[in-house]
Amino acid sequence: MMSTCFDLLVEGAKQAGDEELMNQNETSRTLLLVREEEEEAFQKSGKIPKKPKRHFFSQHTEQEEEDGEEEIARKPPLKKRRKTYNLENKKKNPDHEMSLELMNQIERMLGNDVVLVMPKKQTTTRQNWLSVPRGLIKNRFLTFDEIARLKVANSDKLFAQKKLHLVLDLDHTLLHTKAIKKLKPDELYLKEQTDSDTSNRNLFVLDDGYLVKLRPFVRTFLKEASSMFEIYVCSMGSRHYVKKVADFLDPECNYFGTRIIAREDFGGKQKKNLDLVLGQECGTVIVDDTESVWYDHLDNLITVQKYNYFTNRDQTGKSHAEMKTDESESEGELLKVLEVLKRIHKLFFDSSVDIKDVRCLGL
Repeated sequence: MMSTCFDLLVEGAKQAGDEELMNQNETSRTLLLVREEEEEAFQKSGKIPKKPKRHFFSQHTEQEEEDGEEEIARKPPLKKRRKTYNLENKKKNPDHEMSLELMNQIERMLGNDVVLVMPKKQTTTRQNWLSVPRGLIKNRFLTFDEIARLKVANSDKLFAQKKLHLVLDLDHTLLHTKAIKKLKPDELYLKEQTDSDTSNRNLFVLDDGYLVKLRPFVRTFLKEASSMFEIYVCSMGSRHYVKKVADFLDPECNYFGTRIIAREDFGGKQKKNLDLVLGQECGTVIVDDTESVWYDHLDNLITVQKYNYFTNRDQTGKSHAEMKTDESESEGELLKVLEVLKRIHKLFFDSSVDIKDVRCLGL
């Protein structure tokens, strides 16, 4: 048995006076004896013994370690298999992919409230629904290739009309919302200043529990921006809230209509993305007061100063509501942003400018 060999090694180490080697051999002999007893027990029981773990003092040379590292280095790295989709190949996923004829039909409808919708139940592979008017393929899953194709097609269609894509945040960018129960005493007078005329008013009651104040110049901003951009509204608020507020901003659906992106579309993540924007990133501009939520798209972002009409916890001094004042329309933030958008639009469609990418136009 191998234990006899270790007995000889221990005895040899004693005679040589090498106490460290003697201790190592003695320990190894003890472990080997335990292992032999385990194997004998396994043989009697008919079970397969487990592979022994390599101990930190196992007998091996540095050269063996180097040889092992070289062997690993020579092996080609493992490649992750990427799931791909091919519009031409219907055998892979016949129930999932659309025919080219149907895709062409959808492309012809782009610009008529064709929107991408995130399904309520997310799968491990992130995919979107396509919702179109007249129920052509309402709530049908799309592959990544199909989504990419529609984004390019819609961008090309808009570019031909000299339009770009614009994604607008809501809270503190276009408006300010405050719970009525949290209003300061000097702000309570606002509850009596809402009326039924939605076309001209800028103060609204939401679900009997909130006041919504539109930012000065917002309606002019939306009207002028919509002539240069296809507009999306994107918010971390719930879909119920976003739809209600969108009706205050665009009651006749002239500016963004059903192009609404809400909290439910981000899968619980505290950052926004352009997944549901039916356009290429090179032609998409974002306007938001919070930079951190657009970490993956900072080159597309125009950051604006927060709009606080009601009392805010980070605010020093009295609010606009308490002082019965407001941000200036003629010198306010939205007017400044509109001027930047006009400049970007002009440069993008300038025939003398070779680079057609908003991210390279100094946002």
